[in-house]
Amino acid sequence: MDSNRYNLAGWLAILYAILLVPQIIFGIIVEGAASGNPAAETLMTLLNMAGFALVIYVLVMFRHLLNERFDFHDVDMFIWILIWANVLFMALGLTGMVPALEKPLKIMILALFVPYSIITAVFGFKLLRLKDDLFGLLKPYAYTTMALGILGATILLMPIALFVQIAALIIQGMIFLRAKEQVEFV
Repeated sequence: MDSNRYNLAGWLAILYAILLVPQIIFGIIVEGAASGNPAAETLMTLLNMAGFALVIYVLVMFRHLLNERFDFHDVDMFIWILIWANVLFMALGLTGMVPALEKPLKIMILALFVPYSIITAVFGFKLLRLKDDLFGLLKPYAYTTMALGILGATILLMPIALFVQIAALIIQGMIFLRAKEQVEFV
């Protein structure tokens, strides 16, 4: 059972890494040139909801992997905070579709993104406490996660954080796929 779930989580993490750049580019287009186009805005909402679902699933499965396979619970609280923060961001994003609330909610999301990024960096740092090396990928994943958090917290370096997030998602996907191989091998 875990083998199939780790396989799915691994491929979904990689899929999200691949879809992240077009999602961001399309978001910029919708914000600018296609602003007010209901079809484009609906498509953007659907892309955001798909990304939200992928992030939640991957985070839940990562917690499961750390808990069940490595009996590691030091980052559980951080994972739950990241999950609930993503729920909040999604809810604020959907509420922001109401024209009168759009600008104040964008400011609120940006303000909440700084503590979210700091929690992401601390999550990466706390991962280094894990006694196992996560199939040789603990340090690369932890360091990219810390970098993602630090870059995101600066706000100005968020475009660079996008590329770091892609790297972190691919590494996380590889962790899941290696966990799947180990389950199948045993």
